[in-house]
Amino acid sequence: ALNYHFRALSIRKLAQTIDRKLIAGSLIGIANAYWGEQNLNEALEYTTQALTLNESVGSGNELNLATNLIILASIHHSRGD
Repeated sequence: ALNYHFRALSIRKLAQTIDRKLIAGSLIGIANAYWGEQNLNEALEYTTQALTLNESVGSGNELNLATNLIILASIHHSRGD
């Protein structure tokens, strides 16, 4: 699964029109894959990167931002933080 998420991320970063929401979505996909493998440090890293992008988008991205925060909270819970 990670291979496909990383390929999608690479393609989205190379697109002529960079869409931060789509890149953040790829980062969340990578984070979820790591989370599924119980690699919580990597999951946290990619979720945090996605959060930075989602916060930079601004208005109209509230649902993605809220989802990102929920995933971040869940990973912290899994880590026992």
